[in-house]
Amino acid sequence: MLLMYIAAVTGMELIKVDQELPVDHPYNAAASLCFRDTMDAILTLLQVFSFDSIGGIYRPLVKQNVFCFVYFVLAMLILSIALMNLVTAVMVNSSLDQASQDKEAKKAWEAARKAKQMESLKKM
Repeated sequence: MLLMYIAAVTGMELIKVDQELPVDHPYNAAASLCFRDTMDAILTLLQVFSFDSIGGIYRPLVKQNVFCFVYFVLAMLILSIALMNLVTAVMVNSSLDQASQDKEAKKAWEAARKAKQMESLKKM
C-alpha cells in the first residue's frame, strides 16, 4: 500500500491538466478523471497494475507526455515485483509451517512406533 501511495502521489505530480490544451482533449480528460485526487490515482494504479482496460488511460497521457510512459512502466514493474515478493513470502512461510507440522507428526509417529516396539520387547 505504501508503494501504491507513493506511486499515486508521484502520478498526481507528474500528470496534471494541461492548461494549453482544450478541456475536452483526451489528455486532460484522462488526467482529470484518473489523477484528480489520491484515491482516484490509487484506483487508477490498481487498474494499471491489474491490466484492466488501461489503454484508454495511458494512451492519451503517453502521447502528450513521454515521461508518463516511464512512469507507467516503472509503476507496473515495481508494483508487480512487490506483489510477487509478497506471494513468494506467503508461499515460503506456509511451506515452512507445513514442514514444521510434518516434523511434529513424524516425531509423534516415531514415538508411537517406539512405544509399540517397547511393548513387544517387554512381552518377549
